[in-house]
Amino acid sequence: MVVGKKLDFLAYGIRIQFSDEALTEIARKAAEEQTGARGLVSIMEKTLLPFEKKLPSTDIKFLSITSELVKNPQSELKRMLSDKDYLSYH
Repeated sequence: MVVGKKLDFLAYGIRIQFSDEALTEIARKAAEEQTGARGLVSIMEKTLLPFEKKLPSTDIKFLSITSELVKNPQSELKRMLSDKDYLSYH
């Protein structure tokens, strides 16, 4: 699943990297859903879909998936898109 998401983003020219803490948070949230592997897919999609929709139209070419991003994807996306330093650095 992680490799699949990396390939999805790479199709847009965006490299992504998952921290160990982010993967742990994804697993924790999925366990709360009690739906097995479907929970992992669901959490991964809920977390990354907004980025997959918005980032291709920006100059961002690298996305670090952190536990904070997994916990608050919308606020992290908003922060990234409004931070000129982030846009020019990545």
